[in-house]
Amino acid sequence: MGELPAMLVAACLTLEYVVSGAAVARSWGDKMVQWMVEDLGLLGGNHGGGEKEEGTSYLFNGGVFWGGGSFNPLATLVSAVSVLLLMNGVKESKRVTNFFTITKVLLVMFMAVMGLILMKPKENLTPFLPPEFGFRGIFRGATSSFFGYIGFDELACMSHEAIDPQRNMPLSIVYTLGIVTLLYVAAALALTGMQPYTDISDVSGFPAAFKSNDMNWAAQIAAFGEVFTLPIVVLISVMAQPRLQYALAKDGLLPPIFARVDQNGNLWWGTVIAGIGMVLIASFVPFDHLNDMICAGILIAFAMTDTSLVLMRYDSPDHDEGLLDRMMLWMNLTCFLWSVSVTHFWDYLLGKLVALVCTYQFVRSMYRLVRKCTPVETFGGKTRVSKNGVGDMSMTSSEYFKTPLMPYIPCLGIFVNLYLVAQLDLLGIGLLLAYLGFVAVFYFCYGIRHSVGNNGGWGTDDGSVDSDEGSSLYISSTSLPPLA
Repeated sequence: MGELPAMLVAACLTLEYVVSGAAVARSWGDKMVQWMVEDLGLLGGNHGGGEKEEGTSYLFNGGVFWGGGSFNPLATLVSAVSVLLLMNGVKESKRVTNFFTITKVLLVMFMAVMGLILMKPKENLTPFLPPEFGFRGIFRGATSSFFGYIGFDELACMSHEAIDPQRNMPLSIVYTLGIVTLLYVAAALALTGMQPYTDISDVSGFPAAFKSNDMNWAAQIAAFGEVFTLPIVVLISVMAQPRLQYALAKDGLLPPIFARVDQNGNLWWGTVIAGIGMVLIASFVPFDHLNDMICAGILIAFAMTDTSLVLMRYDSPDHDEGLLDRMMLWMNLTCFLWSVSVTHFWDYLLGKLVALVCTYQFVRSMYRLVRKCTPVETFGGKTRVSKNGVGDMSMTSSEYFKTPLMPYIPCLGIFVNLYLVAQLDLLGIGLLLAYLGFVAVFYFCYGIRHSVGNNGGWGTDDGSVDSDEGSSLYISSTSLPPLA
């Protein structure tokens, strides 16, 4: 797709790795304070920001330590500790990962089962679709709840450690999505069935709902489980960011300091820079300001992944080599504009006209893609195949997983992802576009002048990479450090 789209996708992934880690740290800080104040009674006082009790420190009474303030020192603590561990080259062990994963799954299953037992469907689930939200509220909620799905794409980053990755990686991603979806739906149904949705706590949903049903022991288990398992999420979230920065620096799109490796093979400087950003965001930006932007960024990254799949599975005709790229650009643009028009401007004539034009252009682009662009024989086609032939995959081979119903499934994915993005408020969409615009400006000011691809350093005629030519920032792929 090119360097600029790669930079934009990397910016969206940064939202997933760094900003989501900060959001989880912020959420953990809020939950920790509420657990200590309400459940353990360690700090005492009225934490809700109202009238203070005698003898209670202001720090724990709607002030500095309570999550409602702008500064959250507990979020600072957990995010800083995570960064310090990564700076020292902590390697995520299989046993630790499995332990916390199993613990979190068991915790969600416990909360869901207990919630389903305590459900009051006639009181809390009628009407099932609250009239003040309507169907638009369903899609708006889907955009926000997407936060719970992010992370499964990191499985692909570990494909080099998998046994039989051609078979097991697609299966593991599908199984993970299936399990997460089932748990997410069960937990959401249980929570809204236990307690009226208007009374659900923004900070501690299940513990508060259990308390409202006089199940204090279940509330204690849920609260402790949330506080116990969330810190590992912060650590894992930011772990991938230095490697993302490394890949960009290897291509010359970021300064070389991001690719600097210490004597132990750790990306120390990349971890420090990413960690400082995460700590600052976790400390000062409330969770509700982070959630939507993270979800929207990841949805855009997934839409571009769908686009990339079509580009790798089809070729433009010989007489019009840029046709496929243009059609995919039109599809993304029309899906986004149609979604914004229908969601936010349908009551205006201009909104209806834009939606109509976008519908026509999308159908036209799909028709031209199917009729004029041909399926490739080798993954990547004639223009995107690797130079040395390593890793080329024949599309007739049965060894690899191949997405069925091409190109309809990825095009449907593009539409769904961008439609969910359009459910954000216009301010949220504007902030996201401003963020991506800033990244684009950085690319044109720095990346385009220093990239290896624009300085003759990608390869020679025989397919081997010539690191001596072109950009001095080129780093051989063989020097990739392990996750340590």
